[in-house]
Amino acid sequence: MPVGHPGIDLMCQKFGRWRVVQELSTRIHGQIAWLCKCDCGEERTIGSGNLRRGLTKSCGCYRCDAARKQMTGVTGDRHQDIPMARTPT
Repeated sequence: MPVGHPGIDLMCQKFGRWRVVQELSTRIHGQIAWLCKCDCGEERTIGSGNLRRGLTKSCGCYRCDAARKQMTGVTGDRHQDIPMARTPT
């Protein structure tokens, strides 16, 4: 942690799918900015408060993975749980 400011060192900590890589010299809305790397490889700059309060958990890959999982049934067949439309008789 750079000398001259009090704060919590988040280096190498994990928040959701984010791993803190480096403290940056910039600020985001008064918060210390951190370079973070998502489990999928995406890197972003995130404020310390957003990390610590859980306001961000991933770069968006979690949402995609959750939707993909919801669309895939227990057997791995896509759309298994979606009922078939009935044809009028």
